[in-house]
Amino acid sequence: MEGLKKFFGQITKKQWLIILAVIVVILAVIVAVVVLNNNNDTKDNAKAEEEEVIINDSGDIIKEGTYEGLTINNIILQSQGDFSTFTATVANNTDAEINVEDFDIVLKNGDTVVATLYGYLGEPLAAGESRDINASIGMALTKDTVNNVEYTAHTTE
Repeated sequence: MEGLKKFFGQITKKQWLIILAVIVVILAVIVAVVVLNNNNDTKDNAKAEEEEVIINDSGDIIKEGTYEGLTINNIILQSQGDFSTFTATVANNTDAEINVEDFDIVLKNGDTVVATLYGYLGEPLAAGESRDINASIGMALTKDTVNNVEYTAHTTE
């Protein structure tokens, strides 16, 4: 005990201030590292929780299609987690009204039907008129699961 008193007694006031300043700097660096590390973990967790939007831009999905004289184009099939949305523009490029109120959007992987979405127009399309449609389903429809589309008469199954 006597040795410690002698040792600490030899340290000058200026040396104590330097020691104190070094301790404060070391503590500040430790606190900064801990705070920044926690902040990065929070950002990583938020990114992991937010599902990535995946666009299925397979050539046979996004190519222009037809059904009963209607042209279906501007197609976007996107998935986010286990939810997918199909959007498209349906146009009547003829000189006469086309009396189609709805149709099925049959999404396939090869010859296997993966999902059937409901394409709802609501009422007949006049000559030269177009409408945007949206259809959704609770499953991922990526390039791995769907690679072509057909448009058929709506069935009530």
